[in-house]
Amino acid sequence: MRAFLRIAAITTATGLLLAPAASMASAASVSHPAAIHAASVHLTSGETSLTTVSGLTETLLESSISLFATSPGEESLSGSSTNPQLELSFPVSGGRVNPSHLTGTIKHRGGILFINTSNSDTLKLSRIHISLTRKHLSAIVSGTRVTIADLSFFNATVRVGLSHVKVRHIRAKLTTAGADALNAALGVSLFAEGERIATVRTLVRF
Repeated sequence: MRAFLRIAAITTATGLLLAPAASMASAASVSHPAAIHAASVHLTSGETSLTTVSGLTETLLESSISLFATSPGEESLSGSSTNPQLELSFPVSGGRVNPSHLTGTIKHRGGILFINTSNSDTLKLSRIHISLTRKHLSAIVSGTRVTIADLSFFNATVRVGLSHVKVRHIRAKLTTAGADALNAALGVSLFAEGERIATVRTLVRF
């Protein structure tokens, strides 16, 4: 796995997630002491990870596209040598959440850098936000906040504790704006609206 990352680095020549409980009840497993969290709380720490769907990492590399987490985000590989999956992890930097209603915003440090090694075009996503209320992931692209992916909670699991919220198995699909931004910046026609790109999990503390 480490060798794969080194190969990708050489090739490039470079070194959420919650929804209102009522709307999720039929699609996700939810466990939370709602009565304990009646008000919005400030997030103090945590981590969100995005794992690429099966086959996507290999498809991107075959198309000369590599992606990396920018500091303090981190990347690692999972899966197998024939079907690698890239995991990008970002520390939670703040935001506010209402654990009782499962609404609010999760803010992160770090970002994602896309590189097209065939033409040297790049695209950087920074200041990643997850809207619990609107169920989407957004980021700053060239100075403008863009909604990159819609988040589906079908079969997601939600756990709310006394000082944390944990959500797993969230599906991320590209929006039209996200696909257009990637294609335009990287000079490709590879990305499409509605394409499933990652599975998301998040743990936030307050």
